[in-house]
Parts: sequence; structure tokens; C-alpha cells
Amino acid sequence: MKIICVPKDSIAEKRLEYDLAESDELIELNFEDESFYKLWNTGFFNSINKMIGIIIDDFEDEHISNITEIKKVIDSDIFSNYSLDKKLDIITEKIKSLFEEAYKRKTSIRFFF
Repeated sequence: MKIICVPKDSIAEKRLEYDLAESDELIELNFEDESFYKLWNTGFFNSINKMIGIIIDDFEDEHISNITEIKKVIDSDIFSNYSLDKKLDIITEKIKSLFEEAYKRKTSIRFFF
């Protein structure tokens, strides 16, 4: 299972650093492997990597805590660039909403792959 999550506040952010955050302190999106790899193979995550210079990769953990970078992803066309099947469209919309939550809450978005 792959997870993308956003801490709800700065306290949850700190607790997550030490793997102490409770699920009610996080906004989470859980991926089944099949959906994850289908989206992975579109280059969606690689586009985010190139856009802000990080390495979201399979079997790795990564996070984006810079609010400017989070906003850059939100404002990009990455979420409309992928006219995929309906299931993946729903997933990319959920990912966009996580970026928006991280921006609004001034926390981070974390990828546990």
C-alpha cells in the first residue's frame, strides 16, 4: 500500500517526523498497488519531480514542505495534463486536493511509497 498524506497542523507535522502522528491528525490517500503503478506509469510523479527538483520514487519516502513549491504544483497544469481513465482522474483530483490542503494549512505533503 502506498500513502500520500498531509498533516492537519504544525503539531501533527512534528509528530509525523517521529512517526507518532495519529490517523486523525492526517489527511490521507491510500493507493492500492494496481492504481499506484497505473498512475506511476503515466509519468505523473516524474513530472512533479522535474517541476520542483525532488525525487518521488517507488520504495522511497519524500515530502514537500516548501509552501512555494506546493503552490507551484497546484498552479501547474499537471492535474489537467493527464486525461486518463476515470479512476485515475479521481485519484489525481484527490492528490490535487491534498496539495491544496497542505498549502492552506501551511504544512507539508508526504509520499510514503
